[in-house]
Amino acid sequence: MQDALIKIQAVDSQNELVENASQVVNEKQGKKGSRKKDPYFLILTKAQKLFNDQVDISRCGLYGDCVRIAINKYCAQVKDPEKVITERQFKSRFTENVIDILDRKSFEKQCRLRHAEPYIVATYVATMTSENRKKVLKGSWGDIPQRFLDCGVPIFEKEELQEFDTEGILNDYVTSK
Repeated sequence: MQDALIKIQAVDSQNELVENASQVVNEKQGKKGSRKKDPYFLILTKAQKLFNDQVDISRCGLYGDCVRIAINKYCAQVKDPEKVITERQFKSRFTENVIDILDRKSFEKQCRLRHAEPYIVATYVATMTSENRKKVLKGSWGDIPQRFLDCGVPIFEKEELQEFDTEGILNDYVTSK
C-alpha cells in the first residue's frame, strides 16, 4: 500500500498556523463510505442465510436451490442494471473457483484421505471466502461442515458448469474419474 505525503494546515499548541507542515497518510485514510461489495459474495452470504434458516439443514442438496434463490433476490433488489449478476455470470465465476480447487493435486489427495468426492467438496469450498479457501487448500479442513463432506450432492451438477469451463478441466475430470 502506498503512502502519500500531503501538505496540511497544522496548528501548534498555541493555535498558531505552522508553516510547511506535511503528513504521511495511508491511501485508504480519508475515504468515507463503505467499500463496494462483490455481488458474488453477497449472493453466497444470502444463500448461506437462506440455507441456515431451513428446518432441516442436514439436507445439503438444498444449498444449490438457496444459491439460485439468492441470485434472484439479489437481482430483484439491485437498482443499477450494470451491477446485476445473472445466474450465468455467477456460475461462470463459481466454475472458475471450482476448477482452481480441482486443479490442485494436494486437494485431490486430501479428498482421498477423507474418503470424499473431490468435485462435491470443491463445490462447497468454492462458496467460502478466499481466505478460508486458501486454508482448505493448505490442508486445514476445519471450516468445512462434515455434512457437506458426507452429503454426496454438489451445489451445481458438473453438466451445469461444463459450458463455463474454457480449459476443459471439468471435462477431463468427468471422464477420468
